[in-house]
Amino acid sequence: RVDQVQEQAIQRVVQLTGTVTSARSAELSTATGGLVTAMHVDAGSEVATGEVLLELDPALAQWQWQSAKAGGEAARIALAGWRRRLEEARTLAPQLTIAESVVRDLEAETAQDAAELQRAEAEAGYRKGILDRHQLRAPFPGMVSAKQTELGEWVDPGQPVLTLVATQELRMDFPVAEDYLAAVGLGTPVSYPLRRNARDKRPGLVSTVVPVTDPGARTFLLRVQAREPDPQMIPGMSARAQLTLDTSRRGLT
Repeated sequence: RVDQVQEQAIQRVVQLTGTVTSARSAELSTATGGLVTAMHVDAGSEVATGEVLLELDPALAQWQWQSAKAGGEAARIALAGWRRRLEEARTLAPQLTIAESVVRDLEAETAQDAAELQRAEAEAGYRKGILDRHQLRAPFPGMVSAKQTELGEWVDPGQPVLTLVATQELRMDFPVAEDYLAAVGLGTPVSYPLRRNARDKRPGLVSTVVPVTDPGARTFLLRVQAREPDPQMIPGMSARAQLTLDTSRRGLT
């Protein structure tokens, strides 16, 4: 075909190949040890923030919490009794029908029982916290990508039991040769094709540039954020994109 020659900026197009990653990915573990008695999710399950994913046998923790609550109630009753005796003694002291030393002893006993009540309430709160931690809840919305335990297994604190990956904050990570580092900055435009239609390009922007990621390969990390959410993106899938760089030259094209 015949076209008109014109002068325009000369741009360099770099083809990129990388991986779709998630902004948040966590290996979840329980805060206490126990026997797995309920598993509410499987690999591939979509979960919301706060949703119960796994439960441990709470029987022993339940009894310990009830025992701590009973201890707190006993301390509360004892403190109420000493406060009543102290109030009566303070009423009788001006009439010289009770020694001042007795009032001081009652005050000391009341203060000691008040401290005992605080200790018992703290113990009950601790036991309730342990009981609550027999349920593992999702810290953020996403998809369960792996399940590392099953019903009937014993798990220890810190042992990974589920892997949760956020599916709402996805980005594309590309290793790029260090030769292009000086020409790439935050906001540099990038285009990437849809998975089903390679000809339909969508715009993205460079959101992160990590100068040194692999000294041996002499590459740096380029993280690209899509301008609009792409429902076809899945964490772990391959990604392709085109990076357009300005060469600071103009020419006839």
